Amino acid sequence: MPTAEQQHLIDVLTRLIEVDPRVEAAWLAGSLGKGGGDEFSDVDLLLLVPENGAAAVSAALIEGLDRVTRPVLVN
Repeated sequence: MPTAEQQHLIDVLTRLIEVDPRVEAAWLAGSLGKGGGDEFSDVDLLLLVPENGAAAVSAALIEGLDRVTRPVLVN
């Protein structure tokens, strides 16, 4: 179960993803997505985007996240 801080980040990410028409589907992945994790778990997302669209979607997410937190890794 996510902590309040992790849930806040998931909620922010959800709002950013919902308004981007290039995102066809999204999943919470990693330990939190499997229903596990702890207060040290990161928030992993898996997004389905059109072919060759990953870089642009990643850049848009980073821009939106910069207002809330500092992303550690966007791959």
